[in-house]
Amino acid sequence: MGFAWHQEIIETLAKTWEAPCITGKTAAKRRQAVVDAFQNDSKEQLVFLNIRAGGVGLTLTAATNALFVELGWTPTAHDQAEDRCHRLGQPGSVTAWYLIARDTIDEDIYELLENKRAVVEAVTNGNEGAYTQQMLITDVTKRLLANA
Repeated sequence: MGFAWHQEIIETLAKTWEAPCITGKTAAKRRQAVVDAFQNDSKEQLVFLNIRAGGVGLTLTAATNALFVELGWTPTAHDQAEDRCHRLGQPGSVTAWYLIARDTIDEDIYELLENKRAVVEAVTNGNEGAYTQQMLITDVTKRLLANA
């Protein structure tokens, strides 16, 4: 299965690979039909999903690989999308792949996501002082200005 952020990217991938897709425009009935086919039809081995629309509320345990073609803006969005595969009933392991092109904004977004994850983990573990929101903003600002 493949995840992306932008609808146009998802639709282009689906058309190129002749696979179904789920975006915010996909009607609930069609969405369930795509999930059912992916889960139950051995011929349906590929589906493309919007990180937001396809990343919650679906069970896609037939997947063994999840490919993120584009990154979202929060680490929890990726975690939720990965969790579509990691559910009760998952018969095997699942590998999540992230395509991050060198010397592109993808690297900056990935670093931003990892910094956000550090903030969440610090607060969750009761260590808010380890990495403050202001430090995160400073880091991101430096990266953006350096690449301007």
